[in-house]
Amino acid sequence: MSHEIQLLETLWKRATEKESGNHYYRADKSTELIIPRVDYCQDSRTGDLNNSHWTFNVPYAFRDALGLSFDQRFKDKKPYMVWVQGPYIDFKEGDSLKSKSGDISLSVKMATPMSRNRKTHIIDYGLVDFQILKRDEDGKLHYHSMRTLNQYEFLQTLIYGLPDSDL
Repeated sequence: MSHEIQLLETLWKRATEKESGNHYYRADKSTELIIPRVDYCQDSRTGDLNNSHWTFNVPYAFRDALGLSFDQRFKDKKPYMVWVQGPYIDFKEGDSLKSKSGDISLSVKMATPMSRNRKTHIIDYGLVDFQILKRDEDGKLHYHSMRTLNQYEFLQTLIYGLPDSDL
C-alpha cells in the first residue's frame, strides 16, 4: 500500500474515532501530505504539487479536490501558515486529467463528494463517473469507455494508472 493511501486511511480512522452521539466533530487535518510538498512561486503565480511519480498529471489547481488547504496554525500563541491534508477527496464534474504519457485522458462527467453519515458514522466514498479518452495515431483523443469508481478508487487510478483491462 502506498504512502498516500496509508495516510488517507489514517485520517479517516482518526475522524471516525472522534465522532460520537449527535455531535459531529470536524475531521482532523494532518501536516503530513499525500504529496511530497506544495510549492508556489509568487512571482510567476504558479504552483506545483510535486507528484511527478503519479501516473496522471494532477496540477496545483486540484489541491482542493485532494483535500489540501493552506491553513493557519498556532505555535506558542503565534500564528503561522502551513499546508494540511484533509481526509475527504472531492473531484468534480468537468475535471479533466491527462496521463503523463499523453495517451489517455480522464474526463469526469458526474461526481459526488466523500462524506460521513452523522448517524452511522460510515464514510460515503462518493462516486466519480468518467470517460476514458485515448489518443489515436493522428494525435486526436477519442472516446474509449465510461467507468464509475468511488472518489478513493479514482485517486488510486490517478496515482497508479488504469488497469490494463480498461485500456
